[in-house]
Amino acid sequence: MIHYEDYNDNFLKHNCILCGKPLVELDEDKIIDIKIDGKSYYFDSQTCVNMFKRLKHVYGNKVYDLVGDKQFLIDPFWNKTIPQENEINEIELDNLTDQNIKVIDDDPKQVQKLIDALLKSTTNEILVIFSTLNAFYRQSKRYDLDKLFEGKNIKLRILVPCNAEKKPPLIDSHLDIEIRCIEESMKNDVSILIVDRKYSLSVELKNDKSDSSYESIGMATFSKSKATVLYYVSIFESLWKQADLYLQIDVLFEKIKMRDQTHKKFIDIAAHELRNPIQPILGLAEVMRTNNSLGIKQKEELLDIIISNAKKLQLFTDNLLEVNRIENKTFKLNTKRFDLIDLIKKTIKDVMQYVIEKQIVIKNTWTESLFVDGDPDRLGQVLYNLLTNAIKFSDRGTTIIVNIEKRIDGKRNELVVSVQDSGQGIDPKIKEKLFSKFTTKSNMGTGLGLYISKNIVESHGGKIWAQDNKDDKGTTFIFSIPLSE
Repeated sequence: MIHYEDYNDNFLKHNCILCGKPLVELDEDKIIDIKIDGKSYYFDSQTCVNMFKRLKHVYGNKVYDLVGDKQFLIDPFWNKTIPQENEINEIELDNLTDQNIKVIDDDPKQVQKLIDALLKSTTNEILVIFSTLNAFYRQSKRYDLDKLFEGKNIKLRILVPCNAEKKPPLIDSHLDIEIRCIEESMKNDVSILIVDRKYSLSVELKNDKSDSSYESIGMATFSKSKATVLYYVSIFESLWKQADLYLQIDVLFEKIKMRDQTHKKFIDIAAHELRNPIQPILGLAEVMRTNNSLGIKQKEELLDIIISNAKKLQLFTDNLLEVNRIENKTFKLNTKRFDLIDLIKKTIKDVMQYVIEKQIVIKNTWTESLFVDGDPDRLGQVLYNLLTNAIKFSDRGTTIIVNIEKRIDGKRNELVVSVQDSGQGIDPKIKEKLFSKFTTKSNMGTGLGLYISKNIVESHGGKIWAQDNKDDKGTTFIFSIPLSE
């Protein structure tokens, strides 16, 4: 150990503070001069600088007890030690700037190196405001974020100027990343990076058309000043709140637009569904009143048609009331124990008129009584909707199969009821919204039946879904309800 007091200031100016090597043997441009706490220290190599940084990282301000005013230190084991990654990042960061505020002009490689060092040094949070969408693309292509932040719990929030047509893609990463669009009118020539609310870096845009980050980078300003960093943080948070507000407005606008479309669709469907049965009711009633030559049998036939159309009107109005109850959350079940097989047989009788017209056969695979707890009227609606749909989309002379299966797995015991047809299958255009209101590809029907059925089944604690048959011929609608003990 060589004591500092054995040397004078002249020695310190001409020798490396750490290893004592004469600096006069080096070219002037190779001498490293670092100012720390207002005092200049001279080093002959980057190794000595790194050693000093490492000592400062380990000893803090006590490092001045080892060098400077009291004694001179030589560590022969330095080159055999490997600093941890976070220490290296701190060294790189301090090497790039040892000032609170530093301007880097016309040196894009140093700016990019500083960006890399800042990202590596982060421990908690990164905030970024990109100047343009292209700036976002350039930097996102440069980094594998999962690899860069491996083992760290980093929250990354990004603001990008964009519009509805051009939006930044989602970043494929396991990290906590949120991206918001800000108005394109706010696009400017400066990107801002804020790391852990301790460092900020603003980078001017030089050439936005280039794919190279080096060619696009202009002057940059780095800051460790608390006031400067917090100023940029406040700008970021204001823009983030504004972006969130615009996002909420967009969501509300889409809901209003969808509601408007639904309202128009409802008026069209309602007008169609009301006009169709009303016309034969009025027409045939007028015939019966004015034509005195009709026989009893003819009158009965006309009355059957009138009654059938009146029932269609009743079903439509009942469905509208059900939808209203569902949306107003006044929909209730009248639960009791009943025989599901008896309900299926009764529902098949209710649709028999349509079955005879199309010469369709309905097979019920379960014949024994099967008691369940539920609302028989509501579940009867579900069965009626599924059967009439199957009949509507089945070809003449085909078969519809009603099947029941018990599923008991120890966790959830349930009954699964399926209605299988051999009709047209599910139109791909409506497959995703099959159980939404007014979803139909038929010229007849309101598109309310499946929506109501879904809510009835879910109110019983079950699920409903549809699938194409394996032979690509027809569809099977399936619903499940909990099985009573």
